[in-house]
Amino acid sequence: MRLRLYSVKVAITIFICCSHFFLSAQSFGFSKTYLLENRSTIFHAIRQIGNDLFVLGQIGADTSGHSGVFIARMDTLGNIIKLRTFYDPLNQNNLEFPMSSYEAFISTHDKGFAFAGSTRFGKSIFLIEVDSTFEIRYFKEFPGVHKNKVPLYMIIFLDAIYTIGFVQTINFDFDVFIFKTDLVGNKIWEKSYGVSAWDENAKSAIINDTTLTILSSETFDPNDNVYNDEDTWNKIFSIDSSGVVKSTWRTMNGEEGFSAQSLIKIRSDYYYTTHPGVQLSFNTLHYAPEIVCRDSLFNLKWKRTYGDTFYLNWFSNIVVGQDNFLYAAGYIPDGVTWGRVCKINPENGDLIWEARDTAFYIPGWGSRNRLEGLTVLPGGSVIAVGYTVDYAYHENGLLYKVTADGCIDTLCSTVGIQEYIYVQQHKVKVYPNPAVDEINFDVGDLKDLQLKLFSLQGQKIIHQDLIAGNNKIKLDKNLTPGLYIWRVFSNNGYHIETGKILVLQN
Repeated sequence: MRLRLYSVKVAITIFICCSHFFLSAQSFGFSKTYLLENRSTIFHAIRQIGNDLFVLGQIGADTSGHSGVFIARMDTLGNIIKLRTFYDPLNQNNLEFPMSSYEAFISTHDKGFAFAGSTRFGKSIFLIEVDSTFEIRYFKEFPGVHKNKVPLYMIIFLDAIYTIGFVQTINFDFDVFIFKTDLVGNKIWEKSYGVSAWDENAKSAIINDTTLTILSSETFDPNDNVYNDEDTWNKIFSIDSSGVVKSTWRTMNGEEGFSAQSLIKIRSDYYYTTHPGVQLSFNTLHYAPEIVCRDSLFNLKWKRTYGDTFYLNWFSNIVVGQDNFLYAAGYIPDGVTWGRVCKINPENGDLIWEARDTAFYIPGWGSRNRLEGLTVLPGGSVIAVGYTVDYAYHENGLLYKVTADGCIDTLCSTVGIQEYIYVQQHKVKVYPNPAVDEINFDVGDLKDLQLKLFSLQGQKIIHQDLIAGNNKIKLDKNLTPGLYIWRVFSNNGYHIETGKILVLQN
């Protein structure tokens, strides 16, 4: 197993974030990228057991497809301790076995793990359980009659494993799909739930006493050629261990955003993500991430949207930390597509802090970072995983570690070696650092450049042209003290250099 992990760490011992001072050599956050076997790598889900992190992901030959799944054990600094990739688990054909997986990933007895996914272009699903050393306890494949079968979530309920997602029927409808097995992977039953004229999709589930409660979305599109004419609503329904529906609750059409993604419960209140959206063309959808809070009777307590309606503006997952606050991971565009981590007050939806960061930046194309899974460590730090795209347009596994106060230290980011050497040439001199009322950007004999200054929350503070030589940039007296990201580009979009600067009280 060849593993390429680019890692360049620059220690920073003092910085400002969220208007507070911190002095520490160990508390900063960081980001890392991973390319396994020099093939496209995507991190989908992360679970924490004791002091170890376990990541489930996909590995492929290139950006056009995926041909395997992997599970990795890491420490909390993102170092891979053990890795196993699964192509043809039974080694029947000695060929790569097309497999993919998403959030269908759970811990089982004796420190083992089970995960599910699709095989053979989605017509079958697989279940794999491994022990703590990643040796296979069982591998089961279940052929089906549907056109596509996509597992998205797993949960253990009453000594059985439930895998949920969606299937595409022979009539091209999408239905909620639930697959039940015992704890050693033997199939008990398989059911789908839906109406032939609707598309239904299930994304997550929680246990409510003696029932399994499932979050799903439903839509009805009377005319595929007319944009934004769909009826859309979210549904929360509960089933017993035999799959019988015990209760159903639906939102009204248009009452909230569509495409529910993640469901959790804090005491008696439900929290779930939705995504208000608009369709601009046949294949272009714009979304905004939304969190909805409802009481035990599903009465609305609050609903908040976190950002404008943009393409690739999304919350992939929400969890609750040991402090009972909500934490969300996703992505948002603002010049680049940032990976995004948020801490949110569950009482009213207020945003406590938001951290954004980007990995590779491709001149003339931009940067794409997507976060899909996250976990909150006992000390309050957040680790989120997903993927980014490198200069060869391969997906790279992406890991962000964010401090309890919402900081990612980009100077500790993992970058390619060539990029590191390029940055070290210091084409741009920036001083003083820390700064108070002005910053000097000396670009030497370079010309036709642009400067962008961002807050750690991704807000664009300054955007202006630079001339050859020294440029004095005056800072707004009302600018909040803290750490800021600066980026210098040529007028044709070529990335020159990126760095951080500390702004003190003016």
